[in-house]
Amino acid sequence: MLECDYDIKNGGWQKPKITPVKDFELEPANATLHYSIECFEGAKAYLSQKDPSKVVMFRVDKNYERMNTSHKQLGFPLFNVEEMVECTRQLIDLDRDWIPDRPLHSVYLRPTSICMDDKVGITKVSKIKTFVCLSPVGPYYQRGFVPIRLYCDTQIVRAWPLGFGDKKIGGNYAPTLKIGRAGLEKYNCDQTLWLLHDYVTEFGTMNFFAFWKNEDGEDELVTPPLDGTILPGITRDSIIQ
Repeated sequence: MLECDYDIKNGGWQKPKITPVKDFELEPANATLHYSIECFEGAKAYLSQKDPSKVVMFRVDKNYERMNTSHKQLGFPLFNVEEMVECTRQLIDLDRDWIPDRPLHSVYLRPTSICMDDKVGITKVSKIKTFVCLSPVGPYYQRGFVPIRLYCDTQIVRAWPLGFGDKKIGGNYAPTLKIGRAGLEKYNCDQTLWLLHDYVTEFGTMNFFAFWKNEDGEDELVTPPLDGTILPGITRDSIIQ
């Protein structure tokens, strides 16, 4: 795993290091445990189809740019994106044997930052821990790469314009678990499609696109705007570009 600490009393960011996966010790008063002062990202690395000896990461720089926006929202210090990408590349090089050599498989990257201040009370963040761990993965859904079943509930709103739905922070996800379980238990649905009154926003794990013919009979690809309601997805950005 990759690990990098920030401590304002020790001059800020400390030297990053790659270590065997280990447990972290947190005091009962740790601010992350009480106030969910944390953020995370999700990216993937693959064996190149053209040259399996090479490993490619899918736009991980954009994940780290987005993570910095979450840092800013939480009052965390920003990191250098290029340095984080290079550190992640070195981590993957060391653990490349974990990357599955199978179709639709990859290694999942989980960058995470947590507050390490040990005090009850919301004040300025002075210590954080940023780390990246890896995990080999296959298709996200057990049924494989097939259309998914969606659950919608018009009585519940996850995020709203000018809110924090565009940040990948813990507080945006924990409250949604109950709704996801309800959709699975009642209707065997794979995912939740979140609505804002009569408007579609996004899925629990991905952005939403619709391909249709508009009123002028033209082919059109539409997706909700980036107004603070939805996550600015890396795949979404790639499709638009």
